[in-house]
Amino acid sequence: MKPKTLNEAVGIVLAKIEEAGEIEDFINIPEDALTVATHHGLGRKIRNEFGLWIEGSELMKNLGAENPDYASGVIIKKAWHEARAKHCVIIEKENQADESCRASSIL
Repeated sequence: MKPKTLNEAVGIVLAKIEEAGEIEDFINIPEDALTVATHHGLGRKIRNEFGLWIEGSELMKNLGAENPDYASGVIIKKAWHEARAKHCVIIEKENQADESCRASSIL
């Protein structure tokens, strides 16, 4: 089943990244490098698996996107923000210092 909303898409992406054990690598990508770093790998998977190339895609309509590349970028950026927020909350609860959380103003 293909996601129909941004939140559904983000949930699927995060689940797959966590399942693959790649969450640390994902959250450590600098935000300004996110688009370039994920375009051909994760971005392509999202565009293909979520049917963003299919005309009339419900997810594309709900994102208000006309371009599959742009749509996958929106999904990735929201997933990245959610993953970092979750990671930083866990770090905070464990009383561990994490410069990446401080630097990104999440904590």
